[in-house]
Amino acid sequence: MRHLAANALTILIVLGIALAGVIAWGVNQYRAEGPLTEPTEISIPRGATLPRAAEILAEAGAISDPRIFRLGARYSEMQSRIQAGEFEIPAGSSMESVLICLVNQSTCRRVVYQITVVEGSTSWQVVEQLKAMETLTGEIDEIPPEGSLAPETYQANRG
Repeated sequence: MRHLAANALTILIVLGIALAGVIAWGVNQYRAEGPLTEPTEISIPRGATLPRAAEILAEAGAISDPRIFRLGARYSEMQSRIQAGEFEIPAGSSMESVLICLVNQSTCRRVVYQITVVEGSTSWQVVEQLKAMETLTGEIDEIPPEGSLAPETYQANRG
């Protein structure tokens, strides 16, 4: 009976060490330099779940393993804070840096598009300018009344 208990304890110790090794390897992968060799723009659509965002990032080559990315996001409790938008991910960004980028843009640049309404432009001209922008989608049903669009430079996200 003693041998059985000793063998069971030995097996548990070996399994514990193996588990610790796997966890250490995963943390190392999560924090290691990423696969991107140059900055890359990545678009995360509105309503994207953590698995979908991880899939998009993996397809773009920004992360090496979607499973480790998802585990890191869940462990750091940031999985529900990922934002939609376009991001420029720097070359060599770790999975941890990519996650921080998608949450608060402190490790990357958010891509925004500028729309400048020039003083003296008619509402029709502004609508035509918006229609010509490839980064915007949707239809404009009616032209706003003259004088209702303030001359300014506005920022917009793709779509």
